[in-house]
Amino acid sequence: HEGYMDRILKAWGVDGHNSHTNICSSGARFGYNLWYGYDRPSPDHANAKVILLISAHLESGHYFNPHAQRIIEGKMKG
Repeated sequence: HEGYMDRILKAWGVDGHNSHTNICSSGARFGYNLWYGYDRPSPDHANAKVILLISAHLESGHYFNPHAQRIIEGKMKG
């Protein structure tokens, strides 16, 4: 299917398909959409009182590294 599906998706006007990022984030985005009505929130990690992360390591469990940086900033503030 190399190239074939890309041509079909381009013809349909679809700008993305099952890439690594789309697959990894789709569950979270779907949940956000059901709960909040939008799929890409911008949480205030630096000022949050509690953050629940389910992963072995901050950067591996959070695919968007700028958010990981805000979490570290919040931890440094106490």
